[in-house]
Amino acid sequence: MLSGRLQRLHWMVVMVLALALCLGLGIVGHGQTATTTSVVVKTGSNNPSTYGEEVTFTITINESGSPIQTPSGTVSLFDNNNFVDSKDLLPLPDTSAAVDFDICFLSVGEHEIRAEYGGATGAGYDYAPSSGSLTQTVNKISPTSFAISDVKDYEGNTATSVFVGEPYTVTGLIAPSSVLTDCGGTVKPTGTVTVSDGEGKTCAANLEISDGSWECTMSSDSQNVIQLTATYEGDEIFAFITGTYSLSVGPRETEVLITGPVSACVGQEVELVAHVSDTSGVPGSPPFVGDVTWDDGAAHGSFSSTTCTVDSSGTCSVIYTPHADDEGTSVTISATYEVGDTTDPNYYTSPAATHPLTVTPRSVLIDIACQPATVYINQQANITVTVMDVGCGASVTPTGTLLLSLVPQGGQAGTFVQPTGSSTSTGTIEFTGGKYTPTRND
Repeated sequence: MLSGRLQRLHWMVVMVLALALCLGLGIVGHGQTATTTSVVVKTGSNNPSTYGEEVTFTITINESGSPIQTPSGTVSLFDNNNFVDSKDLLPLPDTSAAVDFDICFLSVGEHEIRAEYGGATGAGYDYAPSSGSLTQTVNKISPTSFAISDVKDYEGNTATSVFVGEPYTVTGLIAPSSVLTDCGGTVKPTGTVTVSDGEGKTCAANLEISDGSWECTMSSDSQNVIQLTATYEGDEIFAFITGTYSLSVGPRETEVLITGPVSACVGQEVELVAHVSDTSGVPGSPPFVGDVTWDDGAAHGSFSSTTCTVDSSGTCSVIYTPHADDEGTSVTISATYEVGDTTDPNYYTSPAATHPLTVTPRSVLIDIACQPATVYINQQANITVTVMDVGCGASVTPTGTLLLSLVPQGGQAGTFVQPTGSSTSTGTIEFTGGKYTPTRND
């Protein structure tokens, strides 16, 4: 009996072992620990990418330990925590699994791309959920070209040089003016272009949506070769870019007009006024800040100053006094607007302007007084002679000597003494000490 029981126990053990071999790993399907998985998120060479560019993300699911079966299940993709799409895994030859997602980005900045694997459970396997992520950088679209294409002067002609203060128009283009994105839409650059001359003057213009062109008008206040810099600050889609253009800003031509009397007597003070004007023919004249230089050539007159500084309108004046040595001649007065780097670099020195001035002699009035006016024979009369300036302008005190002649009637003459003393006051000289004594009825 004992041997029979042992024999039956032996066969039961054999059957259990055989069943275990037939079922294989299925015998641990209930209550087993899930196999750990990992998610690898990869992208191609376009990281960073640009706005509107499509990027392919490859999500690979790997399992740890000895592979038994290729992972299966679903992967969900998120962009900055926003759900994008879900796809089923596809097996790979190395027992891992992967799936591709194509995303077209329509916002600039950092994007956290996160893939979540939901895991999978089946006969003989149990894969745990897992996730992985990467950061995708999306940049703005960089314009391929941006340039100042032309500068036009006040008259609308293409110019490489303009006058100081002259309004000129700057034009340019940005390219491309439109971009077809991988997402299927078209985007165009928008915003403002600012132009600076590097000397503090600017102008601004909005981009034309139709073709990416722009233009604005400005002027420059300093004589120089300047570098115009156009700056596009960009918008939410297109990036910052600049362009330059060299422009010469030159001084303006000038001329001087002299106004004042055309004749003056010796010693007469006359005012001569210089009027400086801009002869460039374009608006925007800067204020004048230079000096006018005066000259009378070989004449002997005198100026109150040989230079005068013009006011902002270009006017200044001096006083000129003709000399007696130039009496009876025509003096040529000249005036030149003088400029330089430190006086008025915005203008050129003018040609000399001329003004004629005829110098005439001064007139005097002579008065002879006898005291007493009536005398007897052999009675002495005192003689006083007054010479008074009655010329033009302010009175000038006469100078020189007096020669008094006596012409008696009937050819008879008494005794006569020339005046010997003199005294002066403004415009007058008085000769005294003259004497006359008649010797008969004269």
